[in-house]
Amino acid sequence: QIIATSTLMTPTLAGMKQVEADLKEMGKKGAIKTMIGGGATSKEFADQIGADGWSYDAVEASHVAAAFLGFRRPTPNLLPQTPSNVLLRFCFKEFSFNL
Repeated sequence: QIIATSTLMTPTLAGMKQVEADLKEMGKKGAIKTMIGGGATSKEFADQIGADGWSYDAVEASHVAAAFLGFRRPTPNLLPQTPSNVLLRFCFKEFSFNL
């Protein structure tokens, strides 16, 4: 499970911090991964509040979420062409995962 929050306005950064605190209080931190992003955020802020991941935009967020789920980006020409490959589109980027 992943909770992702995003903001472009600095007043809402406190809400991101509260999400982290609430998950910790409920004993769910770790079982639920968190990621933050948006123009008002930074890697440093993510580390400060205890978020598991950070990204500046939605494209990068798709990479972070895929990594949390255990997917890795294959080398495009080395991917085996089998029916068990599932093609997903994340923000105009293609990832193939062998299931």
